[in-house]
Amino acid sequence: LSLLNSAPEAQRLARLIELNVIEQVRNVCRTNIVQDAWAREQPLTVHGWVYGLENGRLHDLDAVVRCHQELHSSYKEALHNVALRVRANAQ
Repeated sequence: LSLLNSAPEAQRLARLIELNVIEQVRNVCRTNIVQDAWAREQPLTVHGWVYGLENGRLHDLDAVVRCHQELHSSYKEALHNVALRVRANAQ
């Protein structure tokens, strides 16, 4: 929440959307279906993207998880990248 409060007002909605997508990637990865697929060593990758309604572009959040072992590090890295964007836009 402090991350959003430090974002410029015009950027808060965009950062909130990014944080929501990252959380949903995490939630999908925790489902039994995905966990079971990974346990069977099925190739399954979960990606976090945001679709820009204003420009029709996909923004890759670098929230990519290919196996259970990557979940925590990918989550932390994606959150770190959002924090970097907040700091870059605040300057």
